[in-house]
Amino acid sequence: MIELAKKNYPQLHFYEMEAENITLDRTFDVIVLGNVAGFFENILDVLIPLKKLCHERTRIITTYYNYLWEPALKFAETIGLKRKTPQQNWLSQNDIKNLLYLAGFETYRENMRMLLPVNIPVVSWMVNKFLPKLPLIDNLCLTQINFARPLPRTEDVSKKYSVSVVIPARNESGNIEAAVLRTPEMGKGTEIIFIEGNSTDDTWQKIQEIQEKYKHERNIKNRTTRRQRQRRCGAQRL
Repeated sequence: MIELAKKNYPQLHFYEMEAENITLDRTFDVIVLGNVAGFFENILDVLIPLKKLCHERTRIITTYYNYLWEPALKFAETIGLKRKTPQQNWLSQNDIKNLLYLAGFETYRENMRMLLPVNIPVVSWMVNKFLPKLPLIDNLCLTQINFARPLPRTEDVSKKYSVSVVIPARNESGNIEAAVLRTPEMGKGTEIIFIEGNSTDDTWQKIQEIQEKYKHERNIKNRTTRRQRQRRCGAQRL
């Protein structure tokens, strides 16, 4: 079948190799594990090496069958409606999710699809399009799908992203400096934004004082609520 595929689609690349020993030297945007998880002796031996084929935006799509369908599938094999398959290990959707996490991937979405695997014109489309989205009924679907992405490494995150810490402050004059001192530097840079809202004490003045005091050490910014700005503008006009 692979040779036939190469002949019919010469513009595509087809490779045959053991899943536990993939020797490709490039990364991919999407990797699909289609109904194969149950055939591996140790799925982690497959998932962990996949990391070298991933970049930070790679998506891993894993599909597998719902074990509730096992009797129906075996019956379909017996009467010839389905091709016989070797015995598989059964893995629930949570099992696959946990294995992906152990291999360094984060599952960000889970779906259940295919409630009616027999092709009945119009009926199958209607059933499979709408019913799998309903609560409880989705648990009866044949196909379970996990969408995952590589977990970012801590060192990569700390070098790539900056952090903004927004602190609301109303009548908090005595806590402004402590808030600055207790906020650690995170990522490649941390900015502290004080939002002052209609204080009746000297919170606004204290924010400005602390901002000036630590201007060479911390990135401190300040804002006021719209109502407070209007009050100050009115006071300045008077």
